[in-house]
Amino acid sequence: MADDEKVIDWTSLENRMRELEYLAYKSKDGKAGERRRFKSVADGIYIVQDRLNRSRSGKKNIKHVWQQLDFLHKIISSEFFNKLDVTDDVKREIILASEPYLKDVAEHLEEIKSLEEFINSDVWKDVPDQLDKFKTLQQIFVKQQDEVDHLSEQVQELLTNYNSAIDILSRQFIEWDKTITKLEVKLGVGDTEEK
Repeated sequence: MADDEKVIDWTSLENRMRELEYLAYKSKDGKAGERRRFKSVADGIYIVQDRLNRSRSGKKNIKHVWQQLDFLHKIISSEFFNKLDVTDDVKREIILASEPYLKDVAEHLEEIKSLEEFINSDVWKDVPDQLDKFKTLQQIFVKQQDEVDHLSEQVQELLTNYNSAIDILSRQFIEWDKTITKLEVKLGVGDTEEK
């Protein structure tokens, strides 16, 4: 009988879970199941627990690295390398291994040395004086640019006034032409010339 009670308890618990899942996952309009992220609450709990376990396992690695931090600082410091006793054979191997790099650096140094005469030439020594002249020219250029902008505005204003005057004169000539035509028609001057 105790086994039957456990079965009933599990069944009622399962029914209650379904009812809770329905209430938790139903949409706003009352329909069930459209907003589900997990198949059931138990699946959701399992996924969350799995993610927590994975995040904790990563912390073990971080904890190990954190414990080794002092040792890493010792290795990185230059004092550590100064304390190391390196034999001549090891030094020779290091130099031979870095031979291509050393040749490349030597070529660059030779190139710099060949360009040294250009770097130390009188042209570069005069650069500060030339910079002062350049600044003066730059100020003159800025001043002239401002003057050009001002003149452009004045020319634009003059063109606008000219266009307005021509427009007014054109209208006046049209009005005068209409008036003369009306007077000619009244006087009959236009009719006699056409005949």
